[in-house]
Amino acid sequence: MSLELYFYDGYYIPIALSNPLSGRRYPERGEVLALIDTGFDGFLVIPQEIFGLLDIIPSREATIIGVCCEVKSEVGPIRLIIDPLNLIVDGECATYRGAREIILGIEALSKLKLMLDGCRHKGTADRCMSVPEAVKVFP
Repeated sequence: MSLELYFYDGYYIPIALSNPLSGRRYPERGEVLALIDTGFDGFLVIPQEIFGLLDIIPSREATIIGVCCEVKSEVGPIRLIIDPLNLIVDGECATYRGAREIILGIEALSKLKLMLDGCRHKGTADRCMSVPEAVKVFP
């Protein structure tokens, strides 16, 4: 089963996030849209507000180097949930002052088969065949 992506000024995928250590979830119900960013090598970037709502305890600091600038970030554990694909992936998220969007990078995207149609501004996401089925741990 394919999951339809949303297009606005880029491609977005509906996701949920949780802290794998505390079980706190964002959003509490439903999903939030995350920007697909093939230029970001990491797993996930989230705004500081969401980092705090999830009670993530930073495990280390990192520097994110972009085209325009470098920013210092805090990094902590995160669980990415894509319910329609029955996919749960653990990784690390980064946050920094000024982060305004949820951004999925190449490390997270490597668990998905993405089909992007730039001409029609449409796209789909599927599970990779090598990613095992998720065990549903959330209500």
